[in-house]
Amino acid sequence: MTAPGKIEPRFDEARGFTGLEEATKFVQDQAGRHDGLIQGMLAPDLVKTCAMALLVVIMDTARGLDVPVRLRIAQGEMERDTVAALHDTTAPKWLAGFGALSDQLIAPHATVATDTDLQRYVDHGVTMARIADDTQTETAPEHLQRRCAGPIWGGSRLEQWPISPFLILPMP
Repeated sequence: MTAPGKIEPRFDEARGFTGLEEATKFVQDQAGRHDGLIQGMLAPDLVKTCAMALLVVIMDTARGLDVPVRLRIAQGEMERDTVAALHDTTAPKWLAGFGALSDQLIAPHATVATDTDLQRYVDHGVTMARIADDTQTETAPEHLQRRCAGPIWGGSRLEQWPISPFLILPMP
């Protein structure tokens, strides 16, 4: 918080790069364990808390390691508003502008993604992930129900939605 009721991000890029070095070493050390069953990924977490320079290096590192990157994108109004204030655009458009949208990206949520942003995911091969339980499958955002095609696994059943690829992971 920078003032009562006002939250704005503060970036510590050195800490981010240190974390990336640690994560990279961990991914390399664990890669292929148990007859290839163990593979890592990079997970910088929230797009609203990552600087462009760090995301560029994360994506380059992921390509070099041939691992996915999980980054929460378009997950809620606070993120949408923060990214708009910082970059004057949506998170998917901002990421596309410097090459961070790719088939290595796993983008959870997408609950406030616009139709244009969803098309960006498709155009760049982004995998969208939405964590749901059986009660949430039917309550996915309407624009996702309209736009998504391909297998969706929500809890105990396989369904077809009209954007591919799209993945729903069940809650434990």
